Amino acid sequence: MRGRCCRVPVVPTLVMSVAIGLCLALPSLLRADPPVRIDCEKAYNTVEMKYCAGEALKRADEDLNSSWVLLTRDLDPGFKQSLVAAQRAWITFRDRNCEAETYLSRGGTGYTLFYDICLERMTRQRTEALRTLLEEN
Repeated sequence: MRGRCCRVPVVPTLVMSVAIGLCLALPSLLRADPPVRIDCEKAYNTVEMKYCAGEALKRADEDLNSSWVLLTRDLDPGFKQSLVAAQRAWITFRDRNCEAETYLSRGGTGYTLFYDICLERMTRQRTEALRTLLEEN
């Protein structure tokens, strides 16, 4: 019975070393690395091109939304309702059209790149149509 009341389980040295190492490494693992700057004028690999296409699509969408706000802020309620229905139909058309346009590249590494390029192109076209409508009203 001697020494039994004070016995402490022994943790294997390897497990303890790993635990200590993880505790010491945790702050650097959680630290966010600074964002990598990609020059979209010089994008040369698929990852960079996908990133740049996504950024171009975001800008096109922002432009579309700005034009939409300007166009719809003072519209007659009936005209606005009609325009909202048209915009919803256009979004469905745009998405389906780009799916069809890029269908043969599905499963390939360039699919999302081609799809985003199509979405951006069609979004810019729609923005121009909305701006023309804004100028006419």
